[in-house]
Amino acid sequence: MIIGKIQDNLVNYLRVREYDNLIAVNQILKENLLLVFISCYVQIPLFIVGKPGTSKTLSIEIILHRLRQGSDNLLIQKFKLSPLEYQEYLN
Repeated sequence: MIIGKIQDNLVNYLRVREYDNLIAVNQILKENLLLVFISCYVQIPLFIVGKPGTSKTLSIEIILHRLRQGSDNLLIQKFKLSPLEYQEYLN
């Protein structure tokens, strides 16, 4: 199916297997990754509802980690800021 090929390409693009060797890339994780990625791309809210252990939080963490890490744009990367100090003093 076309959806299956899209899910496999997304898993390869996000390098999920390199994220952690203990992650089982099953169909539920692929579906969650695809839905989270699409909802981020088109900027629509998404509610993921399911039983415990169905990769809901994991899929969001993988997407956020890869989108922040893979960007060369400094505006997208997460910075360490403090409201009480200037940035030049933070290490």
